[in-house]
Amino acid sequence: RSLEGIPIRGRLKFFADKWDVSTSDAWVRDTVRSGLALEFLSFPPNFFMRSPKSRDPRKHSLMQTTIAHLLQIRAIQQVPLDQQGRDSIPIYLSSLRRQEVG
Repeated sequence: RSLEGIPIRGRLKFFADKWDVSTSDAWVRDTVRSGLALEFLSFPPNFFMRSPKSRDPRKHSLMQTTIAHLLQIRAIQQVPLDQQGRDSIPIYLSSLRRQEVG
């Protein structure tokens, strides 16, 4: 099966039948089919952090190459025009709840 046209998010579920052959672990099989939900201690803060820009041309070039690759594989999306130029990124993944593995 070609990965072309299959978004990164949720890609594993398209191959659940292969995972069924690979493992008998019910948690793994269920996670591949349904995804994994993260539990947070609280809602993330409603503010934005400044995103620093490097003045080093090599680092800038590397960042541009990385961004182009992530856009190509659809791991990220371009910021809408009305939000461009703000130089900020939202803080989403703070206060993850720690869980003991059984």
